[in-house]
Amino acid sequence: MANQRRGGIRPCPPGVRSGDVVAVPLPNRLEFVYVLAAVVRSGAVFCQFPPDYRARQIEFILRFSGTHTLVVPDGPGSAS
Repeated sequence: MANQRRGGIRPCPPGVRSGDVVAVPLPNRLEFVYVLAAVVRSGAVFCQFPPDYRARQIEFILRFSGTHTLVVPDGPGSAS
């Protein structure tokens, strides 16, 4: 089953398919590794960028890459 948890890594959200671009504005932390593993397992394309980019830089990246899904940190202070 595609949405089943295997090996401690949760799969990407429903609707993310092989070849989709998943953008991730996370710094190099443990959560980054989990997200990377889930994206790779789903067959999607991983697009990482620094979380401190300006809005117009992020907009360019998302449009240029054809991003399907954007993964963001959960809760206040989680990007520190």
